[in-house]
Amino acid sequence: MIKIDTLKKLSELFAIARYIMCESPKKAEIYMHIANNQKQIHKKLKELAKNSYVIKLKINEIEENELIIFNNGIACTVKIIPEWAVNFELVGINITFDINDNLLYKKINFLYSSFMEEYPGVFESKIDSVLKNISIYYQKLDIDINIITNAIMVQHIITSIDYNDWVNKNIQKFLDDYLNFIIHSDTLQVPFTLLFFVQISKRQKSLNLNDFEDYVLTFSRDYNASLQTAIYLQSIGDELKSKAQKQYTFQLFQKTLYEALLFYRCAYFLYDILNRCGCLDDKERINSGLYMCEEMRVLINISLRPIQRNGIPNFNYSKEFFNWLSAPFLQDGTFYDKANKEQIHDFYLRLYYPSILKNMALGCYDLLKEGNWKHIRKLELLAEDIETNSKEYLVTGEIDYLLDLYEFIGHYYKNNNQSDRADFYFSKTTSDYVTSLYASIFL
Repeated sequence: MIKIDTLKKLSELFAIARYIMCESPKKAEIYMHIANNQKQIHKKLKELAKNSYVIKLKINEIEENELIIFNNGIACTVKIIPEWAVNFELVGINITFDINDNLLYKKINFLYSSFMEEYPGVFESKIDSVLKNISIYYQKLDIDINIITNAIMVQHIITSIDYNDWVNKNIQKFLDDYLNFIIHSDTLQVPFTLLFFVQISKRQKSLNLNDFEDYVLTFSRDYNASLQTAIYLQSIGDELKSKAQKQYTFQLFQKTLYEALLFYRCAYFLYDILNRCGCLDDKERINSGLYMCEEMRVLINISLRPIQRNGIPNFNYSKEFFNWLSAPFLQDGTFYDKANKEQIHDFYLRLYYPSILKNMALGCYDLLKEGNWKHIRKLELLAEDIETNSKEYLVTGEIDYLLDLYEFIGHYYKNNNQSDRADFYFSKTTSDYVTSLYASIFL
């Protein structure tokens, strides 16, 4: 029998793994401590009596390279201040905590143990590899990039295949390693960007260690190819972002955003080099690329963050999604304009959830507000669509949104004295039903 609550832990495990590796484990752990020290930050900001700031943060009295934009309860790290925040007040804050207290790593180990107690042997090799790969970085949070570059050079030396074929295969290999949590994006930026640069510049000579150690010189020598590489990387990020918004499950949505983030970060990395080289040609295009890629990095990083945001639901958990939608409505039918349609669309544009959940939110919202047949029928068709299209993705534990939607529909029928329809949908929320759907995976 499949225990649904345990299955949800698998979703959370992968969500935390993505956040740990989307930039680097060290940055992820620091941000968790920042989040846990929000009372300290709020106290400082409350004294200033404003809602929006740019924070210059010190960690244990050591100044960080990145800034934190704090805007009406939402915090995000930035390298450059976006145009919409240029007038925010600059505030200095010091936070003190034990840098070796790895909160996310503790959590992911706890989830792993909980899942394996319930389902020993199920996905064991896959989950073991996730934990093993991430653990390496906690043994040494600052892995030297030479580990990666030397591996590339050795592989190139021992292969006799066509050079262009080698470049393409290494691009795919690095991407697979990133998606499987073997390499985080901070470590991957230089080699991954260089491989695309070689591909676009049609450079015939092999990469060497000098290309990696003095990559600024490598890129600046061929300005046009570097700019085209940055534009191309950004376009792939855009395509993946659009693909993410069309996914049927929340976990696959986040997995695709995680992939898009790598391309946006590499594009930003290259735009930044060209900008610092003082290239006057295409200055406007470079600045536009910098701001767009940084904005996407910030949006995706916030979306991947597996923690509660101030005043905003954490959509990693479907219960928070449905509680947010139900909050404006009382039992007597009184309507409060809190979770409104404008906010539902705004959260979608901020990449908090894919279009399938936007449609689910709008359907639930309209049903609660108007309560007519056409809205319940839309939700029923949506649930059928999700079940049909999401079975193959249950290996990441995604089930809660579908089950909570069935429960939501069941309660609607129960409240409208249609017990047969209510029982039909409540039956779809049981462990027996989940087991019948996914028996081939777990049994």
